[in-house]
Amino acid sequence: AGGFQYGLSRSMNKDCDGAPILRINSIVDGYISDKDLKHVEVSDKELGKYKVEFNDILFNRTNSYELVGKTGIFKLAGTFVYASYLIRLRAKDEILPDYLNYFLNSPIGQAEIKKRAKRAVSQANVNAKELGSITMYIPDKAVQEKAVQELDLMKQYIKLLKQERDLNQELFESML
Repeated sequence: AGGFQYGLSRSMNKDCDGAPILRINSIVDGYISDKDLKHVEVSDKELGKYKVEFNDILFNRTNSYELVGKTGIFKLAGTFVYASYLIRLRAKDEILPDYLNYFLNSPIGQAEIKKRAKRAVSQANVNAKELGSITMYIPDKAVQEKAVQELDLMKQYIKLLKQERDLNQELFESML
């Protein structure tokens, strides 16, 4: 990755005062969601430092062992900041952000993350240095683009299958 930045440590509010702040629950299925947001007061200087840009990747650095490493890519419009228990990653020029996000969410990427997780009583942690020590194969951009396209299509297909399954389950239950 091209850069690592820890998030903002500030008390949050539900009153929509200030900028919406992304938290662990904002990472859903490899993407950043704008559901159930809290807000935080930030100065213009802080906004410049903690604003999430399109294709930034947010990484959950501290939580239960199971949730450490939860990762999602930002594809939303609007101005958002992110909480201190997240690390913002920006991909280097030679790697597509979507490719990096798929890698970090893959079984191999998650295994590499979990190997680096430091366990405490009920928490685990991966710092930016440990995250940066993960090595991955980076093919040329044409290969990355093809892989991302194929994975996007597969993800859409899986989503359709899940919707069909849910509809069939509803139909079955209504027939009972």
